[in-house]
Amino acid sequence: DLAEILIELQQFDLANKLLKIASNSKSATYCHLLCRTGYFSDCIRLTTGLIDSLHTQQAKIPYIWHRGSANYQTGDWTQAHSDFSFIIRYSTNPLYVGRCHCLLGTITGIRGIDVEESQAQIKTGIKMMMKCGDRSGAWVGWNNLGEMMWKAGEWEDSKLFLKKALDIAQGI
Repeated sequence: DLAEILIELQQFDLANKLLKIASNSKSATYCHLLCRTGYFSDCIRLTTGLIDSLHTQQAKIPYIWHRGSANYQTGDWTQAHSDFSFIIRYSTNPLYVGRCHCLLGTITGIRGIDVEESQAQIKTGIKMMMKCGDRSGAWVGWNNLGEMMWKAGEWEDSKLFLKKALDIAQGI
């Protein structure tokens, strides 16, 4: 989808114009645009309405992902946790599931809740993302893991994980 490519290239205004021309303001891509450009409340409101109108769990997954991501960004850990857990339970898409593992691990690990389990969950997500070619998602996972270990005072682990994130970022 051209709008999705424009979003990844950070051409947000052009993507927004394209989506408006296509009258596609209820698409998952438009929800992605709202989340990427910081309109988290709008993203949450739109995705919640769309999720309620959809009848199958698989159809809901992209919208639940964007709502969970927006809630993650706003610090609503409870709702983000609920959304990401739903995706892990019901999605077969390794990109969504891998990213959800990373963000769930981050939510608990950054707050110092069961750091070992959080670390394992993030590593599971990273493996899934690398396997399906999602290097930018894996970069986020290693970066979050490095930050988590930094906050836990585990300097050597932090350095190792941040180095892995840097290597992936440079490769991208």
